[in-house]
Amino acid sequence: MPFCGGGADRVTEIDRLLEQKPRLTADQAWDVIRQTSRQDLNLRLFLPTLQAATSGLTQSDPRRQLVDTLTRWDGINLLNDDGKTWQQPGSAILNVWLTSMLKRTVVAAVPMPFDKWYSASGYETTQDGPTGSLNISVGAKILYEAVQGDKSPIPQAVDLFAGKPQQEVVLAALEDTWETLSKRYGNNVSNWKTPAMALTFRANNFFGVPQAAAEETRHQAEYQNRGTENDMIVFSPTTSDRPVLAWDVVAPGQSGFIAPDGTVDKHYEDQLKMYENFGRKSLWLTKQDVEAHKESQEVLHVQR
Repeated sequence: MPFCGGGADRVTEIDRLLEQKPRLTADQAWDVIRQTSRQDLNLRLFLPTLQAATSGLTQSDPRRQLVDTLTRWDGINLLNDDGKTWQQPGSAILNVWLTSMLKRTVVAAVPMPFDKWYSASGYETTQDGPTGSLNISVGAKILYEAVQGDKSPIPQAVDLFAGKPQQEVVLAALEDTWETLSKRYGNNVSNWKTPAMALTFRANNFFGVPQAAAEETRHQAEYQNRGTENDMIVFSPTTSDRPVLAWDVVAPGQSGFIAPDGTVDKHYEDQLKMYENFGRKSLWLTKQDVEAHKESQEVLHVQR
């Protein structure tokens, strides 16, 4: 599998928030998870290119309408009340456009069979949602540097546009996007309700090896681009006399115990809603806190 470094990476979305406010409270730091978990990763990268390519088109041109829709969007994916569709079709637009752009540029420039490694837009997923965290695809990273041209810090030794003006290729991919999505959702972009991605806590691990029964799979309607465990530690907090404060959330729960009769532990899936709502729970680090919050105690006597 190819990997690619450069100016396009998911971490930039986190860096951007931290640069806006270098000093954060614990609550503000935790909220970075919420803000970045719903952020489309390609909008910031390619919107300037799309705007430049369509600036001379009339507002009635479908390609301009697609880009105007992206321009009005903040890049945050939020669910509709139906729990199945996005409030805004931005990611669907970028998915189809990127797929077409990659086919016309990066994929066309790479010989078979390696070309297929660069065709993914980064939005592809199974019915149950992604199997891990999403990042900008390798092909999209290469395309991003290509559209920067001379502004890219990476010398562009290969003309991915095959001698064609960049604008021509961008507009052709937008035409593909309009044809695909208008057939699926109609001619009024504001009415498009595109499918949202789900989040599934799978019974298989990331190697595909079963580690639980299939019926133990758990679903969440909204995919959140984050780890399934989030932790935060504050040293020398000004809001407490304790030297350290800590929180975490570990979905679905911190106990995988199932009794022989099928009864699951009470902490088996009690953090699903906490996770879905970007909540967290305190970790008790001092003897006093442990004593105050313990649910049970068992003493082991060792015979010597």
